[in-house]
Amino acid sequence: MSDIEQRRHAVRPDRSVIVQAPAGSGKTTLLVERFLALLETVDAPEEILAITFTRKAAAEMKQRILRVLEPGFASDAPHEQGLVACAQRLRSRVADWDLLANPQRLMIRTIDSFSHYLARSMPVASRLGPVPAPAEDTQPLYREAARRVLDRVGEDAGGNDGPLAAALERVLLWRDHRTQDLEDLLVDLLKRREQWLRALTVTAPERDTLEAVLDGLVRERLEAARDALDDALAAVGCPPEALAGLLDFAAGQLRAADATGALREWTGGGLPAPDPDALPAWKALGDALLTQAGTWRKSVDKRAGFPPKTAEKDRMTALLEDLREFDAVAERLDAARTLPAPRYDDREWAVLEALIQVLRQAAAELAVVFAERAQTDFTGLSGAALTALGDDEAGYTDLGLYLDRRIRHILVDEYQDTNWAQFHLLEKLTHGWEPDDGRTLFVVGDPMQSIYRFREAEVGLFMRTRDRGIGDLVLDDVRLTRNFRSRAEVVDWVNERLGPVFPDHEDIAAGAVAYAPSEAGRGAGGGVELHALPDEAAEAERIARLLDEAIDAHRDE
Repeated sequence: MSDIEQRRHAVRPDRSVIVQAPAGSGKTTLLVERFLALLETVDAPEEILAITFTRKAAAEMKQRILRVLEPGFASDAPHEQGLVACAQRLRSRVADWDLLANPQRLMIRTIDSFSHYLARSMPVASRLGPVPAPAEDTQPLYREAARRVLDRVGEDAGGNDGPLAAALERVLLWRDHRTQDLEDLLVDLLKRREQWLRALTVTAPERDTLEAVLDGLVRERLEAARDALDDALAAVGCPPEALAGLLDFAAGQLRAADATGALREWTGGGLPAPDPDALPAWKALGDALLTQAGTWRKSVDKRAGFPPKTAEKDRMTALLEDLREFDAVAERLDAARTLPAPRYDDREWAVLEALIQVLRQAAAELAVVFAERAQTDFTGLSGAALTALGDDEAGYTDLGLYLDRRIRHILVDEYQDTNWAQFHLLEKLTHGWEPDDGRTLFVVGDPMQSIYRFREAEVGLFMRTRDRGIGDLVLDDVRLTRNFRSRAEVVDWVNERLGPVFPDHEDIAAGAVAYAPSEAGRGAGGGVELHALPDEAAEAERIARLLDEAIDAHRDE
């Protein structure tokens, strides 16, 4: 479909959609159009919930919707003609709902304010009691909880805290009894506890289960590395067996000379399979082809198993030169050679068991600290919201059942910055929703603009939702390409310069996002200049000067 057709499909009120919208593509306008289209279909505006990540974004969205709903709204802009027509169709509904006098009926909230609303609505079910506000600075609270745990070091192993005291001793031994080091580790893990707390509190992790997870992750990385290497070899016209033959030759040379080298233990039999048992071969392969920095080798010599004046050395040198343009393949091979064995030895498992016990106690201590200080953090708020809704095992609460009847449409902005807690919240809010049952989910974002580790954001969730949906909901995949903000020169420059920075292939687990080129929605004019500046003050000064020059030039025309 063309960009225009994709936009039309995105605002269809009967479809669940995930939209990849690059910079300058009119994402906010699309959200407004979708919201207004949904207003035409619902019995009350409260049936639509729009979630944003910042108060500024929520305020802008509400303001733009109310602007369209004003009785005198009119526009000559071509891209707003659909809004004009929609406003005319909604006029009687807006009057019946008295929406302009009661704009709070528009359920447009930040994710945090909505979580706060859920926890406040069910204070007992959420286990927070009177709901505290998130603390301005949570670091001292994490540190207080960590210190309370460490204060139990040396307690009587035969008492009630015996197992905890033993676990603390084992973990301290693991950290060479560096108490401050362990305290800092607990503080960091408490800050990111949404990534591990649910897994540790639901059931005790079994060794076989965790090793199976590790095995799956290692296999996934190896499969990606093997596929990428095979594609690169095919692109340069080198069969995999030809590379394997060169490595066999080098390994034979090293063994014959009783020399050390990356391929000294290479066993042959072709390139390694994507199997954890083949990790030594993957390390040998990576060391043979790459530098320590993870880039392709520029040459090989007898220390690598390729004596001078041999046909094998010439072929390997030529192959490395051909592979030089495949940076993403080098990255995957570099990652593959450093993968851990997906099994714990007994000492590692004993330390992990002890750390799990210490972490559980740290989380419990943090809950007590929060209660004493009448404060919480965003993770605590998200967890309380999830608890307030209930689940399949414990049953859904009255609030969860009420929202299931009340909310029929959900819109989520900046979905690339969603974390696991927010993803689970959407899962619960859409629990029981089925395709074509009149309820829809609309999420929009741009994985290329994901803010790295913003509030533990997982950009892989965008790709997961696109590929697998949420619950029983499968979302239509819509991708916008036109950039209406920048002129053609800027769009082309970004495509040309930034595109190669992104990986060639997506990787959900690693959060690797492939580049999606944009098309210019504006005509040409001007050019691209780079200005290297030392700080924000210099940047502001340069921008002001450039604007003054542009204004002066316009006056002289």
